[in-house]
Amino acid sequence: FIEEKKLIFLDAPTGTGKSIIGYMIHYCYFWINNKLKDLNNDSSIITETTTYTLTSSKILQEQLENDFNNFNMLDHFTMLKGQANYECTKGTKENNTYTAYPDRSCKGMKKDQLENLDCFNTCGYIQKRMQASMAPSAVVNYAYFLTIMNAKFSPYFGPRELVIADEGHLVPQIVTGMFNI
Repeated sequence: FIEEKKLIFLDAPTGTGKSIIGYMIHYCYFWINNKLKDLNNDSSIITETTTYTLTSSKILQEQLENDFNNFNMLDHFTMLKGQANYECTKGTKENNTYTAYPDRSCKGMKKDQLENLDCFNTCGYIQKRMQASMAPSAVVNYAYFLTIMNAKFSPYFGPRELVIADEGHLVPQIVTGMFNI
C-alpha cells in the first residue's frame, strides 16, 4: 500500500492460508482507506466499493462463505454465484417445476420493464447482484469477472481499486475454456 505496488503474487502450498491472506489484504486496504478519509477529511477517497475477490470453483466459493462467516466478515464480502445457482421463483410457481434463473421468462426484457415485475424485489439473483455491486468486496468467479470487465456497459459492476485473485494459477485454463469452440 505504501509503496503503491500494483501486483503481488503469493505462492504457497495448499492449506497455508493464502485465501485468508487475500481477505486480510482487502480488509486492511478498506480500513486504511477509511482512516485516510477520516484523517484528511477527504470525501474523494472511495470506501464503499474497493475490491473484487475472484474464485475459480463452487468448492472454493463454499470455502470462502464459511470463512467469511467464521471470521465475521460477511459485511465486507458478498458472494455472487453464477446465474444457474439461483431459482426463478415466478417460473417455478407458474410451471410447477424448478426453473433456474437462466431459464426465466423475463429473459431479454429491458431494465425498466424488469423493475415493474412483481417478482423483481424478491428475485434471488437480482437481489444478490445488487448486494454484490454495493459490497466492499464483490466475490465472483473468473468467468463472470472477465465477462463484465469486457462488457461495453455494465450497470452494476465497473473497475475497482483492487482485485484479489484466489487460485490465480487456474486463470489460463479458465480463459481457454471460455473461448474454446
